[in-house]
Amino acid sequence: MLATASLCAAPQPLTTIQDTLYKADGTRFHGSLIISWTTFEAIDHSLIMQQTATVQVVDGNLHVQLVPTTTATPVAFYTVVYNSDGHIQFTETWAVPSSVQPLRVRDVRIATPGQIGNDTAGNTPVQETDVIGLISDLGARPAQGPGLCRRTRRVRESHWRAGDSHGQSERLRPGRRHIGSMRRRAAWIHR
Repeated sequence: MLATASLCAAPQPLTTIQDTLYKADGTRFHGSLIISWTTFEAIDHSLIMQQTATVQVVDGNLHVQLVPTTTATPVAFYTVVYNSDGHIQFTETWAVPSSVQPLRVRDVRIATPGQIGNDTAGNTPVQETDVIGLISDLGARPAQGPGLCRRTRRVRESHWRAGDSHGQSERLRPGRRHIGSMRRRAAWIHR
């Protein structure tokens, strides 16, 4: 019975992120990281509530332990805000996998939340059958007709262009009429 009680009270498995952070000028980062997350269920079915944690980074040394998110339900990630010299320097997103070995920041950094775990958002083409109602909607649209043929373009062009008596074209301003070219335009439209 004692063994059962200790299994139920076992601490949540954590992944360690440990790294040395530098600024662009080559000096070590000194400041804090504000790490926030939304509520999610860990792989062991424990409920991890929405919260924010602040981690101090001294002389570039980062060491933090976090609950893995790549196997969470719903899909979860950490939003990390880097603060230094009293200013927010930048924000990034982390997806933390389960690991017994310490991970570096590059191992957990993702470009966008859509890239968590094995998700390949943006890299997989969308099939026509994946879009509900697309095929039937496309089938209901006319494939030919007065609104979709070359004639529509000719009518639009004829409204703005007219030939003069020497066969040369000029751009017409709206409202300007060329009586002599109206017959040519009407004949051209009806081709």
